[in-house]
This record gives sequence, C-alpha cells and structure tokens, in this order.
Amino acid sequence: MKYVAATFSYLKKHFWLPLAVMIVPSVIACFLYSPYWEVSFVSAYDYYPYVPIKQSFRIIFGDPWLYLWPVIVIGIFQVVGAALITSAIGTHLRTGKLSLKHPFRMVNTAIFPTALCVAIMCAVSILWRFILFGLTTLVCVIGNAAGLPAGATLAVIAVIACVMFFFHVLIITPMLYWSPIMAFYGYGFRDAAAASFKLISGKKVFGGLFFPMLLCAAIQLLIGFLNVHVWITWVMDAVIFLVTNAYVPVYVVISFYKISGLDRRDVLPYELSLPSPVRQTATTAAKASGATEPKADESESETPKNKTDNKNKADKHSDKKTAEKGARAKNDGKKQSNKTEKSGKTSVKPRETKRVEPKPSKQEAKSSATGGEDVV
Repeated sequence: MKYVAATFSYLKKHFWLPLAVMIVPSVIACFLYSPYWEVSFVSAYDYYPYVPIKQSFRIIFGDPWLYLWPVIVIGIFQVVGAALITSAIGTHLRTGKLSLKHPFRMVNTAIFPTALCVAIMCAVSILWRFILFGLTTLVCVIGNAAGLPAGATLAVIAVIACVMFFFHVLIITPMLYWSPIMAFYGYGFRDAAAASFKLISGKKVFGGLFFPMLLCAAIQLLIGFLNVHVWITWVMDAVIFLVTNAYVPVYVVISFYKISGLDRRDVLPYELSLPSPVRQTATTAAKASGATEPKADESESETPKNKTDNKNKADKHSDKKTAEKGARAKNDGKKQSNKTEKSGKTSVKPRETKRVEPKPSKQEAKSSATGGEDVV
C-alpha cells in the first residue's frame, strides 16, 4: 500500500486543488446519477428481487443510462475536471510549482487522452451491465423456481454484484493509466494501451483503487437500504462523488511517477551544479598555474557546505605543493654543497707539454760523425 500512503501524503498537503476542481462536477453528478450503482442497485429491489424482467433491466441500468443525456453531461464535466487535475499535478511533480494559473492550457494538455479513456470505460460499463443483468435474471428465475426466500436471493445478487465490481475495477485499472502515459510521454493510443499493462505488471496498484472504491460502494449500498430522505441521499452522493473524483486521479498520477522512477520536484529541490570532481580539477589547475580561480556560471548553485569543503581541499592541496617545493629546494642546496666540497678536495694537475726538437740534416749528422771536420 505504498502508493496509497504516497497519495494521502500528497493530499494532506495539496488537497485544495482536486477539491476545488471537482466540486462542480460532483454536485452536478449527484442530481443526475447515483455513484457505484453497479453495487448499490441491490437496494433498489426493496428487499424483493422477484420482479419482472423489464423492471429488473430498468433497475440495473438506471434512468441515466436509459435516457443517455445525463451520462453525457456528467461525462463532459468529469473529463474536463480529470484532465485539469492530471495536468496540474503532473506539472507540479515535474517542476515543483502547483498552480491553476492557466487552466485552459492545462486542460488542453490532457483532455484528449482523458476523453478517450472515459469513452472506452463507458462502453465497458454498458457491456458490464448487460452481463450483470443476465446473471441477476438467472438467479431470480432459479430462486423463484426453487422457492428460495427473497432475502437469500437478494444476498446472492449482492455477492454477484461485488464479484462483478471486483472484475470491473480490475479491467478499468490499466485504462486509468492511459491518460498520464499519453499526456506525459506523448504516446499514441496503441502504444499507451500496451505500455499500461507493462507499467503496472507486478505492481500492487489494484488494491489501492479497489478497496477505497469498495468502501464507498458499501456506504452507498447502506444508504440505499436505510431509505433516508432524498436530500440526505443527494448530499451523500455528492460527497462520495467528490471523494472518488479527488482520490482516483491523484492516486493514478502519483503511482505513475513512482512506478516510472521519475524525479518528483515537489519533494526534491531542483539543483543544477557541476560535479565535484570537475570543480576540484578546475580549482587545482588554476592555483597551480598561479591564475585566479575561474568564476562559476550563473546556472551553478552550490551550497555553503560544498563551498567550504572545496576551499579546505584547495588549501590543503596548496600547502602540499608549497611543502614539496621547499623540500625540492633543500635537496638542490645539499647537492650543490656536496659538489663544492668535492671540487675543493680534488686538485687539478697542470698539463705537461713535450718539447719537440728538430731533426739534424744529413750534412750535420755526417760532420758530427767525422769529428766536426769538413769533407772537401
């Protein structure tokens, strides 16, 4: 029931929007139609189900479906209200702003998907009533032939109505997600119909719709059996219409966002900032080159905590660089002193040059051999 909790949490803060939008459609509908008639029609038998088939048909369908125009009027108001709620809540979850500033634009966004969904659900409801009429008539014929008490036959009809209501809600549950899928994702009808089954497959969204609706149907059935004044009936019909019309669209949109994994900006703040590694790299490169730190873009929004952390990291990095430079200078000084001491201890010997004497000529060599006498 996590989707139910999320829905009530949203309604607790922003209940005014669905109530303000659906108050007029609910008041109009309470004078033309009785909500949850698929179950509450049992009270119209007045504790005696053995009636003619024609009367049973009229009871199950009701006057609105026989004359058809009340259903059209109710449908128009319901479509406009549901489209406005779907678009407004979708905008709120997407941007974090809840407003009815441009209602016609909002209605235009989701009115076609909502109208298509409501039209198909009405067609399913008509078919469902025919099936319910056939089963009810069969039970009445068998019960009358078997001589069963009217109360027992009426109890069987009530059980059949509840079971049929269960399958009815089960069938229309995927249809309720057609509107947000078509409005938010831009899907066509076929794609939305296929995506709705994949979307809710394995997700427990049915219980969040069925049990609140069953509770409203039980209250409506109880009011019918009590035979209260017509004004009380209208007031209770209006309240039940309002509760249903306010709860179901909100539940569908909230569960749609939750199942799809979309970010809700009404809960999470909208932040657009550079990743931390990119910001730290830019700051380090600027300080290493001695340049000034580049200014952030206007679109960047940092929290004070991030600014303090980045400043501390930059200071630590600068201190580390300074310590490395000091150690490197100290090592260079030691190497230079070692070289000077070594040059002082080692003496450089002067290079000896050899004197080259010229060779004597042949005559001088001969005269030296003869004792220095000239040979004539």
